[in-house]
Amino acid sequence: MGKKLSFLLVSFFIIFSFSKSFAVDNHITEALKALAEKCRDYDCVYYQQNILRDTKICQPKKEVAFGDPLLSRTKKITGHILYEGVWPAKYSYSVTPSKVHGYEIVVKVHFKNQNLFGAQVLGEIQTNLNLAAEIWREKVPNDLFQFKFLVVKNAKEADFSVRLTGKISRGPYYSEWSNLWQPAMYAHEIGHMMGLDDEYGTVLIHDRCNERSLMCDDTEGRPREYHYYQILKRTHCN
Repeated sequence: MGKKLSFLLVSFFIIFSFSKSFAVDNHITEALKALAEKCRDYDCVYYQQNILRDTKICQPKKEVAFGDPLLSRTKKITGHILYEGVWPAKYSYSVTPSKVHGYEIVVKVHFKNQNLFGAQVLGEIQTNLNLAAEIWREKVPNDLFQFKFLVVKNAKEADFSVRLTGKISRGPYYSEWSNLWQPAMYAHEIGHMMGLDDEYGTVLIHDRCNERSLMCDDTEGRPREYHYYQILKRTHCN
């Protein structure tokens, strides 16, 4: 009886959580529909979507967001997005002053089952993460910010601790990664880790989006200006 009661309580909690998420998403969807009528392009729509789905409410002007945050030491940035418009999922990264560049945006990833993979596999992933960082550097708005994505052995140092698989996998980004991904796919998934949502709708409804955007197309897409705004603006938020 005790186990049945526990199961029922857990089931009720899951259903309640999802229904609450759907209610929030419906509210956001209606807000986006209203904004879409005013927007003339995808960038405008998905800029607004990222703002609405972020727990960190902060909208500095673009010149402020892309300006010098005047940090003397590393700033840890954490929060949640309404991932795919359905459920809360965390983002976590650091902004670190650099002697070479102005600042580095750093994301550290740990693999829970790293002992099942050799140093060569982990080294190949790090190489792909370096290439993913290059993708993010391509269109950075100014020379103040660079990107660095690292595989770390200690879970306590990591922003995310995920399971690694040698098979094709699509995550989710905070749970499972594949060593078969190409650099652009790593760049896309790390985009989530830096607080960006998918732009091809939700898990239930797939909307059209701009295939030139990395968060729409994880093969040929590239970061857009509003992606950098969303990531960098938080350096100016409390």
